[in-house]
Amino acid sequence: MPFLGVIFPVCECGNIPVAKRLFVKGLKSSHVITFILAAPAFNPIVFLSTYTAFRATPEIIFFRFLLTYLIAVSVGILFSYKKNDAELLKPSFLDEIACAPRNVKKSGKIFASNFMDDFGMMLVSLVIGSLIASALQSFTPLDILKTLGQNPILSILTMMIIAFVISICSNVDAFVALSYSTRFTSGSIVAFLVFGPMIDIKSLSMLANIFTKKTLILLILIVSILTFISGLILNFYIF
Repeated sequence: MPFLGVIFPVCECGNIPVAKRLFVKGLKSSHVITFILAAPAFNPIVFLSTYTAFRATPEIIFFRFLLTYLIAVSVGILFSYKKNDAELLKPSFLDEIACAPRNVKKSGKIFASNFMDDFGMMLVSLVIGSLIASALQSFTPLDILKTLGQNPILSILTMMIIAFVISICSNVDAFVALSYSTRFTSGSIVAFLVFGPMIDIKSLSMLANIFTKKTLILLILIVSILTFISGLILNFYIF
């Protein structure tokens, strides 16, 4: 499931319709959650953009994808212990699954269409993301940025909050992270790249139509804790 994004190269917004279809096909919530968390990072466009942005620091690239994989699989395993899978989903979505057609005409054009659409939007998203990052840095006092950015703990929390709020597309978030890399710790940069595609305002608004509020709160807590701990390990023991 983590590598299904290679087949469906879409960002965190585009993979929600795919996730819905996986439910219709009969997959369990734990499988779909793993896909939702991992797929936005594990697609060709994200590989390319991350490499382009951080080719001078390959350890950032390595830990982004390693931690994304480990966190997505770990969360999926935790949710797999839920005996009644239906309790994780909203009743309205369960009705939608029950009424959904099971046979959909397959087409190889879906892959090409999604790939080209995401690639075409990449430059636009990059410009918007860069503007947001520049605005945040311009209007935030330099002293505050230095204090937060060089603190091994606060830097992680700050970058996770920024990732959640700006909700930048995973296809270009590496370039936004790059703009912070000179002021923030490496562990916090990785946390930004891992957390953002998994949990942000944009994706949660869409997931709220699938999962119950309790499920979403639990999902946010687990991903947040795992990402924060990973960032701490990187800051204190790796970088």
